[in-house]
Amino acid sequence: MSDSDHRSDPLALGRSAVPACDRSAPPAHPGPLVEVEAKYSIQGETAFRRILACAGTPTSVRAQLNCYLDGPRGDLHRMGWMARIRLTDHEAVLTLKKAMPGTQRAGDGVFRAVEIERPIPRTLARAWVEKAGRPSGSRRRREQDLLDPGPDAPREVREFLASGEVTVVTWSFTLRWTFRAAGRPDLLADETWFPDGSRDYEIEVESEDVEAATARALDVAGAAGVVLTPQTLTKHARAMRRRRAPARRRGAARHRARRFP
Repeated sequence: MSDSDHRSDPLALGRSAVPACDRSAPPAHPGPLVEVEAKYSIQGETAFRRILACAGTPTSVRAQLNCYLDGPRGDLHRMGWMARIRLTDHEAVLTLKKAMPGTQRAGDGVFRAVEIERPIPRTLARAWVEKAGRPSGSRRRREQDLLDPGPDAPREVREFLASGEVTVVTWSFTLRWTFRAAGRPDLLADETWFPDGSRDYEIEVESEDVEAATARALDVAGAAGVVLTPQTLTKHARAMRRRRAPARRRGAARHRARRFP
């Protein structure tokens, strides 16, 4: 499939690349937690393919459409929160994240954030994304419930998500390979497309043991002969930088949501 095909219909790529049994999302974590991730950027597709070849046999390969939410005035951003609906072929998850200030050291690629997740009805989530470019204060009650992250979220965040002003402000589409090794944290390899047609590559290791996470990433990169660059931006931040004009990006998110069966 050509790069132009990727930009016009990345979900078709996901369906062709992902085995049916491996498309589901992992169970959401109950309640808030502190997520600790080591993230590294990979320069170019050739280097990324070498990482995949040296990481072993993936336990899963999943396609993910990440729809990032906010209002026209950037209310959630001003509160310091990121809101996301993640759609896979079989699951939908609502996620809130807030970076922990002062915990990221320059150049180490380690991100720490408070995270709140809950599974949501996939059919309703997909339908909401398809029309999310038209926020309405008269949204039906069940749609307000869809965006309710639960009592662990701050009251002002819950009130805003129920306000009817929420829309999809940008998106990213990821193919994610998961690799497991006994006694070591999982390694995630991501190929991600953005609204402006750009694509990038990274690996992530989530673990409270930062040294173990870093060693896991560096060992695979060393075996592949690939130099890793500590990541400085989350996917959300990169997607915000790579947006298109508002009407086009909202339409693109709706189009991609419709392509999921």
